[in-house]
Order: sequence, then C-alpha cells, then structure tokens
Amino acid sequence: MSTILLPIKPEYAYKILSGEKKYEYRKRIASLDVTRIVIYATYPISKILGEVSVSGHLKDEPQKIWDITKESSGITIEKYNKYFSDKKIAYAYCLKKATAYQKPKQLEEFGISYVPQSFTYLKECPYCGQLMLYDGGTCVNSRSVEHIIPESLGNIEITIPSGHICDKCNNYFATHIENEFLNIESIKTLRSFHRITSKKGKIPELSALFAGEETKIELDAKTGNMFIGLSPETVFRLMKSDFPQMFITRGIDINTLRNNYVVSRFLVKVFTEINLYYALKCHLDRNLLLIGDKKFRELFDYVRKGSKSKKTYSYTVEQTKEPNPLINDDFICSVEITYDDSCKLTGMILNLYELEFILNIW
Repeated sequence: MSTILLPIKPEYAYKILSGEKKYEYRKRIASLDVTRIVIYATYPISKILGEVSVSGHLKDEPQKIWDITKESSGITIEKYNKYFSDKKIAYAYCLKKATAYQKPKQLEEFGISYVPQSFTYLKECPYCGQLMLYDGGTCVNSRSVEHIIPESLGNIEITIPSGHICDKCNNYFATHIENEFLNIESIKTLRSFHRITSKKGKIPELSALFAGEETKIELDAKTGNMFIGLSPETVFRLMKSDFPQMFITRGIDINTLRNNYVVSRFLVKVFTEINLYYALKCHLDRNLLLIGDKKFRELFDYVRKGSKSKKTYSYTVEQTKEPNPLINDDFICSVEITYDDSCKLTGMILNLYELEFILNIW
C-alpha cells in the first residue's frame, strides 16, 4: 500500500490522464504494493501533472502481456517490442481513475530534489495516505509534533517529528482517541492523584466524600494548593466539631478499563506510533517497515477510521500497586515492544504509573 512517483514521457503522461492509456509498462516495479502513481512528465514538460490509482500489476512474458493489454496500451507494438527487446519478463501497472492537478507541481513540492531514474516512493501519512507536501523544504500539511503518549499524561519527550503524520490525523487523534481515553473516570482519577496537568495547565477535579458531603477537590498546579467545595452548613458543622474529619476519594476501577473500545484504540494508536518512532530513530525506511505490511495497514485504518462493530484488540490491564493520592511523582511511563521466540512482533507492554497494559496484536 504505497505511492510512487514515476517519470513518464509527456505523450504517455497525457494519455494516462485522459484515460486512453490503462497500463503503464515497466522493466522493474516497486517491491511494495503500489496503490497510486504520481505522474512526472519528463522533458520538456518537467513537471508533475497528476496522479492515477492502481489496482495491481501484471507479470509475464512480453508477448503475453501485450496480448492482454494491447487494446488499452496507449503505445504502438513497435515501441513496445523495442522497450522489452532484451527482457524475458514484462510488468504492467493496471491503471484506474486518473486525476489531473489543476496546477502542475514541481518535484520540490513533494520533497524530491532530483528526477528518479526508475521510481521513488513518496512520503505519505501512514494513517490516511495523504501525501506530504512541501514549501521551501518545510512540510506544509504536517506541521505539528505528534505525542505518542499525550501531554496530558505527562509526556513531552516521546514524540514523532513533524513531516510524518499529517495535521488532520494529528488533530483527529487528539479529539477522538486521546481525549476519550483521558476522560475515562479511572484515568482522570489517576491524573488527579499524580497532579498531571492538561495542555491548558489544569488538573482534573477529584471526586471526594468529605465530612459526609459529596464534593469536588480542585488542585492548583501552580501553587500546589487544594480547594474543597463545601456547603455553608457543612462548614458551620466543622467549625463546631472537635473531631478530625477525613476525606475519601474514589479509587481506580480496573474493570472499566477492560474490554473497552476506547482503551483498545488508544493502545493500538500508541503501538503503531512507537513502531514508527523506532523506525525513524534507526533511520529505517518507514515505508518498507510499516506501510507495506498488511497487518500494519489494518492497524492504521483501525486507529484512523475506527470500527463500526466497536472491535477491540486483545489486551489485558492490571493495577501493579496502590496509588499514593496527591503525591507529585515524576512521569512514570515505559513502552516495550514484545516478540515471541521466533522474533515475530506480537504486541506491546505499556506501563502508565500504577497501570500495566499488555496489548496482543497477533
């Protein structure tokens, strides 16, 4: 599932965009499944004219490929035979819908500084497939840093730089995955216990029972002060009482975090991003590592599009110790990728303060 840029002679580029040419012949093709071709018309045009979707490819002896494709080849038999004169195997991309750009684009707009001899993979958002576009070397549709663990859980360091996940997906994750996870009551309680501020500098209120009255505890992140809202009647009663009073807060209800669609999507989002993070850290080709893998394609779609049936991937969650409320601990989080005995990737272990999530993908 990838996009490539192909340099194509102008006469054939225009035939593809008009729909006359339904096959693009090549002596070699990309190792990944190609679903889209961006068309670069070579000299004297020397510009990107549009793109075309790809349904697959053919591979066979040149004569057999010609017999199958000649009606929509867009090329003469003489030129075809000359092109494959020294080859025993021919390839043909099967082209579908073509789209001409309103304004031709330069290679630099796709982050490319040279004309590839054969083809080159284009950088696209792994979640939605949007191509990364550039202006003066700066990616214009992926300006935001993506936090693998949300800032509202204390993370400011484990991030994916801009230029890899598009801003639309970044914003979608924040609204429809991270916020929903952060607003689960047990997660809000955990954040309150550890006084973790949101991006706006707020600590979630903590529900409590104090002096027999249900109330909310508000925590001030700047001063460290705690404010308890009580009715005048309760305050008056406390002033007259010689007995010490206790407040009781809710604990973490681990059962609300089990078999939970919101939790599942959050874990898969972290899992896909941490793999992308390591690929970038190790200077690996992220296309070959992630986008070309069918299982990862399934996971990317699950994170970006969700599941109508509210499917949950297999995971467990346990509370590893009792929390110590209102103690300002440092951010405690670890993410570990897990493998089986044959070194096959199996999932992830996410430790988040007193909680341990184990995700099993396969």
